[in-house]
Amino acid sequence: MRVPISAFLLTALLGGAAAGDEPQAAPTPSATDASAQVARLIADGTKLHDRGDYDGAIATYRKALAVDPGNPQALYEIAYSQYQKKDLKGALATAEEAGRAALQPKMLAVLVGNIQDDLGEPGKAIAAYRKGLVADPAFFLLYFNLGTTYVRSGQLDLARIAFENAVALEPRHPGSHFGLARVYKEQGYRVPAILAATRFLVLESGTPRAAQAAQWIDDLFRLGVEEKSKTETSITIDPDAPKDEGDFTATDVMVPMLQASQKTIQQAGGTLDGPPEMSRLAQLLAVVGEFGEKDPGNGFAMEYYVPFNVALVRKDATAALAAIALRGNRSKEIEAWTSGHRKAIEDAVSVINGFKWSTARPALPADPPSSPAPAAPPTRHPAGA
Repeated sequence: MRVPISAFLLTALLGGAAAGDEPQAAPTPSATDASAQVARLIADGTKLHDRGDYDGAIATYRKALAVDPGNPQALYEIAYSQYQKKDLKGALATAEEAGRAALQPKMLAVLVGNIQDDLGEPGKAIAAYRKGLVADPAFFLLYFNLGTTYVRSGQLDLARIAFENAVALEPRHPGSHFGLARVYKEQGYRVPAILAATRFLVLESGTPRAAQAAQWIDDLFRLGVEEKSKTETSITIDPDAPKDEGDFTATDVMVPMLQASQKTIQQAGGTLDGPPEMSRLAQLLAVVGEFGEKDPGNGFAMEYYVPFNVALVRKDATAALAAIALRGNRSKEIEAWTSGHRKAIEDAVSVINGFKWSTARPALPADPPSSPAPAAPPTRHPAGA
């Protein structure tokens, strides 16, 4: 599922009066009482919504409208609950009413876009998100939802740029890294896909899509590696891998080699630093960090994800980062590793918490004159993803 705005987030984002607004007269006691009553009713409706009682929530929001007809927040919350109960046409009608009630465009754009996309109108969804971006070109949720719709429409180049904007604006939003990893993988950006999936796994663990992201990493390591016998392994490299996200040629070569080496090291009597899945990822992160230390290069993936690995290498924390990212995948084996590497885990956490992610982001091109036929939709995720 998409990421609509909750009542509490809506309240926070609506904020107070903008600078330059004309001063308002002090509310009368009756107006103050009515405002407090509306706020309580909306809060009560939100609790019902969060419990899945959408009909009860809608009824409670309508009580708020009875006190304050046309209240934009109450209208928005009704539309959101209607959307969650799959009353898409009703949600769209209510959202349009909220728009006439002067709800901030960026808020409404997310919900209207989600509704239109679920109604099978990706072009109208894209138009809604882009309209919201005119009002607020730095609202990451609009880029995230825009990227998801572009994926559904098969427009992967635009999806990639939309997700890149989302992660640059909000690096702590797991869904944006997940979406970007998906597109990188589908478009043949091998190392960027692993880096984006790893970042996602640092932010989210133990969910179905975390298992999917871990599987992507496994698939990307195994790509081009063929075990012909117990002693012979064939490695194939794609010489035409795209380079506009940064020239990862040197590290692209390392990925299948790291996959193949896990088995040969153990066959030769050597030991790995952690389970094989963790060891190969840790080594790749170290290679990327050392590579980036010398020449970070150009391209969003190179400029955004690589400096984080440079910081990890400086702290000697790539293995710990791999352990944190894969903790939901091989938890028992990784638990044994982490119990003996407390300092390394602490160092990795300090990098995670203190790193300043790049805020540079690519410009989003205009939509092409005609959109391709919709592709199969990606798996939806819970609100807040």
